[in-house]
Amino acid sequence: MFIGGNDILHTDNTKRTTTSGTPQDTDGMWYDNYLKAKKLYVEVIETLLAVADVEFIFNPSNHDFMSGFYLCQVVEAHFHNNENITFQTDMRHRKYYMY
Repeated sequence: MFIGGNDILHTDNTKRTTTSGTPQDTDGMWYDNYLKAKKLYVEVIETLLAVADVEFIFNPSNHDFMSGFYLCQVVEAHFHNNENITFQTDMRHRKYYMY
């Protein structure tokens, strides 16, 4: 199980504020941070897939509610042909995993 979201991008707009408008001290431009986060998710998931099937579960966040969702949608699209990964990337705040 891999949990995506959780404020990975920390801000939700070009003004470096959260979804609610709280200013955040961030390093780098929003687009660079987005690309780095995408690269990180892809690399981590590829590492996990080398040893097991993966279920990716998106957890909507309070800092990057929209941009975190977009990021997870792109990651899901990246792996759309991989049969060893499943995704729960909808906006529900409560999701379940059966073990």
